[in-house]
Amino acid sequence: MELRKIELLEVWVRLVSPFETSFGRTVERPAILVRVEEKGGEEGWAEVVADSGPWYIVMIQVGSGQQSNPFNANSLAAPIANGSGQGQLVYGQPSVPSNITVSGSSAYFIISQTFNNSSGSAITITEVGIVVNIQTISSNGANSTNFGNVLVWYDVLSSSISVPNGGSVTIYYTFTVNP
Repeated sequence: MELRKIELLEVWVRLVSPFETSFGRTVERPAILVRVEEKGGEEGWAEVVADSGPWYIVMIQVGSGQQSNPFNANSLAAPIANGSGQGQLVYGQPSVPSNITVSGSSAYFIISQTFNNSSGSAITITEVGIVVNIQTISSNGANSTNFGNVLVWYDVLSSSISVPNGGSVTIYYTFTVNP
């Protein structure tokens, strides 16, 4: 199958009754409708129920190891801990846009996170991954299962990054769709 076009449509759905938690009262929720069209003219539709915040992204995680078979990685080989002690980096908050940028026939979004070194010596980064929180919620909202944090993207860097004491580095991931 060859894709010809992908459309993303944001819609807001009013709830039958308000939903209230310690975070506040919700009366409507966003959803993204996805329309995919292939070169032969057939089309398919999907719905992504999304919250207004990127709560699913836990972090970009950095490490100082590497996997012999990264395709089976479920964690970094040698994660660098979050902190200011020896061998640690201070993890900033991940930055995830609330919308997707469309430019011509492409659509993209960028995830980034800054890491500061207050450890007293240089820290070398050789591997990077994206960690998300996977949780399922039943359609009526009565049941949920939290599967915890899961590594969903893993990269071994072709050149290591050395972060000097007092320095920082920002890691960027750009996800692009080109129909």
